[in-house]
Amino acid sequence: MSIATQTSPFAQVPITVLSTVMFAKGDEVKAKSSMLPFWMTVNSVNERNGYCRCNFGNSGNYAGNFHQSELNFHGGKQLDQATAAA
Repeated sequence: MSIATQTSPFAQVPITVLSTVMFAKGDEVKAKSSMLPFWMTVNSVNERNGYCRCNFGNSGNYAGNFHQSELNFHGGKQLDQATAAA
């Protein structure tokens, strides 16, 4: 470990603090990529790595796992959680 890493205040911060989960189960999201023009419903969220398991629309058809940085909020519980935390 280098001296710079040892003296950094961020060296002691747990990973969960560095990756704040933005989405919750039931949120509607849209991929940031223009290659994926559809909206999806978040089925589950892995809080450790920030990946969301999504279904197409509100169907039960699996769309894939997407990192929260790849998604934009489209509707759902995100705003409710922000209000509750304030």
